[in-house]
Amino acid sequence: FYLKEKKMDKFEYMIPIKSEMKELYLKYNRPWIVGLSGGKDSTCITQLIYNMLLELDHEQRHKKVHIISSNTLVESPSIDSMIKIRLNRIKNAAIKDDLPIVVEQLRPELNDTFWVNLIGRGYPSPNRWFRWCTDRLKIRPTTRYILSQVKSNGEVIIVLGARKSESGSRAQTMGKYEIPNFRLKKHAEITGAYVYTPIEDLDVDQVWNYLLEEQSPWGDDNSKLKSLYNKSDKEI
Repeated sequence: FYLKEKKMDKFEYMIPIKSEMKELYLKYNRPWIVGLSGGKDSTCITQLIYNMLLELDHEQRHKKVHIISSNTLVESPSIDSMIKIRLNRIKNAAIKDDLPIVVEQLRPELNDTFWVNLIGRGYPSPNRWFRWCTDRLKIRPTTRYILSQVKSNGEVIIVLGARKSESGSRAQTMGKYEIPNFRLKKHAEITGAYVYTPIEDLDVDQVWNYLLEEQSPWGDDNSKLKSLYNKSDKEI
């Protein structure tokens, strides 16, 4: 009994987050779109949402949760393999658990692909002054998907793993679109889309503690994700 209580206390900071997630999921008849990049924060948020859905009664799971990931077609083999395996595991686990989860891996259109622009159009390799790849390979496919869901449903809620403690500029940007007395934020560009950031007040240690000590509901070993971060000097 003592050990069980200690384990519950360790993730006490997740209790209000999960409670709020349930409240918002049940309150609004808008599908959720979750961006899964494969990094620690998006993995954390996806795991939280999956566990939240498991705790709801079957009749309460009244709307779909879309888990989307962008395949740029030029990812490193290790990252590409990790994300594909994770998406497949989430999809199979959701079917087994009868959860309203839709898993999609998005790809850029042919004219936006890396090699068409680099070789075909003569673009320089992406650099910090001309980062053309981010818009074409990631933002555009995601935006198209969100717009299609807005068209079908009227409004959507985009759930992101953004955290204010990542940087001062990130905190400033997140605060810019806040709506008074409303937990959701306006999307910067897409009408009909709202942004929800449940773990915005967590620090990096809290995220890792949750990932490494809470069992992944779809069977991933998050220690492998941690080892990838340890091998890199920058965020994935």
